[in-house]
Amino acid sequence: MFGSNKETADQAEATRSNAVVRKENSIIKIYGQPVLPALTRIIFWLMIVLVAAMLLVDINAFARYDIHLGIGHLIKNITATGFFGWMFFSCIILLLSCTGMHQNRKAFWKRKKDTETRQPEESTKSRNERALKRLNVMYIRYIKVSLVGLGIWCIIYIAGIFFI
Repeated sequence: MFGSNKETADQAEATRSNAVVRKENSIIKIYGQPVLPALTRIIFWLMIVLVAAMLLVDINAFARYDIHLGIGHLIKNITATGFFGWMFFSCIILLLSCTGMHQNRKAFWKRKKDTETRQPEESTKSRNERALKRLNVMYIRYIKVSLVGLGIWCIIYIAGIFFI
């Protein structure tokens, strides 16, 4: 009575479909991938798209409702929206990028410590630093773009305040 159910369960386990095996492997692969690089990439592109969308909304609102206030009003709104929107996303990107670079550094040196048994030489140290820099190249690019954009928006914002 109970043995027949056990035999069918063993047979079902032995004849699992290829799709189930692929799905399990996919889940394992996704579970092993870090979330932080993807999240940082998404927020980086979101920063660019949302700031552009917010600027277009400001222009649309000016064209529909605020045209009687003059072009100075539009410029002040655009500069404020661009600066504060970019600053908001830049703070998030800086936080995520610094965290990601710290995690990369920690994981890299942990792997190195596990594999190396002797003291590294100078050439090995420089090679390790280059490898670590390659791991963090995207985070550094996100930080540079965020800070350069923030600087540009800051200059535009200050110019909009004082000259208009």
